[in-house]
Amino acid sequence: MDNYIIIFIFIFVIFLGTLLFLLSSKRVKLNKKKTKKTIQRIKDTRSQDPSHSLLNSHKLFVAAISRTDNKKTTAAEKIKNIVSLLPNEKKIWYFHRLRNQAAHEIDFNISKAKANEAREQFIRALKALI
Repeated sequence: MDNYIIIFIFIFVIFLGTLLFLLSSKRVKLNKKKTKKTIQRIKDTRSQDPSHSLLNSHKLFVAAISRTDNKKTTAAEKIKNIVSLLPNEKKIWYFHRLRNQAAHEIDFNISKAKANEAREQFIRALKALI
């Protein structure tokens, strides 16, 4: 009888540990099919001038990560919620700030190389969330 109680307690502890692990996991998973379409749309911004490419690729990135929550928050808040899960969090913040400059400064110019890098970093971040 004592062996059954010990086995039951052991199985219960394993079950409880697994349940706690799964509940505490902060892993965000995006829909693979939708995210691949978004990645392609980000790639398609290559044909635009660099400033518009940055603005539109950022907009697509934020729209993709918005699928993880239903709250009406700013782009910065949405990025803040998931950025710790990304392999390139500093680059994402850098290009978010650059996007803000592009949106709010009249004489803002960005090189084609920087726009390409922004696009690649947004794609890299989305791939990390698939």
